[in-house]
Amino acid sequence: MFLLFEADPHTDQTTTHWNVHRIHGYLTVEPVDSHIDRYGNNRNSALLGWLMVFVFLTSLSLLTLFRQARMLYTEWSNHAADEYLDWFREFNQFCDLDEERSSGGFSG
Repeated sequence: MFLLFEADPHTDQTTTHWNVHRIHGYLTVEPVDSHIDRYGNNRNSALLGWLMVFVFLTSLSLLTLFRQARMLYTEWSNHAADEYLDWFREFNQFCDLDEERSSGGFSG
């Protein structure tokens, strides 16, 4: 036997299909909707829980990835700044030597 209950149009409830069968002489009604299991539990709540776990783990891994990228960028920029400072010091030393040569202060 198969029953169809139409929902009240003034509410947000949807149409639900129910299986009715006899177990040990008693009529038993079970929802057929895919999101409700045979015990009347809503399966969507379990899916929502797994979705929340997935979103949490994804955001945690992305946060870790961004932190790692920021550390690598900081390390790279510090290394680049050190190289620039070394080049600037060498350039200043070269300019100082060039000034000494042109002023005649350098004997050679």
